Amino acid sequence: MRISLNNKGMWIDLLNMVIGLAIIVLAVLAILKENGGGETCAVVFALGAVMFLLNAAKAFPHSRIRAFLFCFLSVFLTASSLLAAGMIRLPA
Repeated sequence: MRISLNNKGMWIDLLNMVIGLAIIVLAVLAILKENGGGETCAVVFALGAVMFLLNAAKAFPHSRIRAFLFCFLSVFLTASSLLAAGMIRLPA
């Protein structure tokens, strides 16, 4: 079995695995942090948004509805990241 380095889907899957491992490590660090780790949670949400965008790029040629769903979830995670970082405040 040969692995083709020209396969874009394989590169997207490889990037998703690397980002997924980074998310796991950062989530564990956020749990172990004494002060809550809001900045770490913001990074975790931002990396999740990147993963959804990569999945949208992979799904776009086959299913535009699925790609749109991934983009929508990416926007949601980006907003969650900004909220966790304290860049956006919710109205009281």
